[in-house]
Amino acid sequence: MIRNPKTYFCQPQSKLAAVVNGTLTEITEDDLDGVFAIPMRAFENCYALTTVFLPDSVESVDNECFNGDSSLRAIRLSENLQDLAPYVLNGCERLTSIRIPASVKLLYTHCLYIGSTEHPYSVTFLGPTPPKLSSNDIFNPEGLVNIFVPRGSLSAYQTAWSGTGYEPYLKETE
Repeated sequence: MIRNPKTYFCQPQSKLAAVVNGTLTEITEDDLDGVFAIPMRAFENCYALTTVFLPDSVESVDNECFNGDSSLRAIRLSENLQDLAPYVLNGCERLTSIRIPASVKLLYTHCLYIGSTEHPYSVTFLGPTPPKLSSNDIFNPEGLVNIFVPRGSLSAYQTAWSGTGYEPYLKETE
């Protein structure tokens, strides 16, 4: 594992300084070109960060990677991401919508604890097979409006997530 991720993941030197001093506002596909794993807390508490674009080379984003990034408004996840680690997006209260790729097979505790009562949010799952939930504490109940799933897969999600409390939020996409 890389010991100092904040000096490894952003290629341009100007971005490195922005991560260290907290002024990083965006992460582009070029910044993470060829990166397949982002370690724990790599971009934690980057309060100025508003936009993240993870290239499809990224297969793993470790615990708390974007934890506390309270200004984050948009994120594009890799189409090859395998899971959403614990607290990966916890505290991203301005993130009001997110699309979960079909490649994601497991959701860990608080991975989607986004939004707030002031910033209601929706989550869209792109895969017809529901990801496994590691606990019943995945989504932030304050502000959760809808969990959209692909047409024809509503019953699969309802069955897989039965008893979690998320059933009322499940809706099929149009």
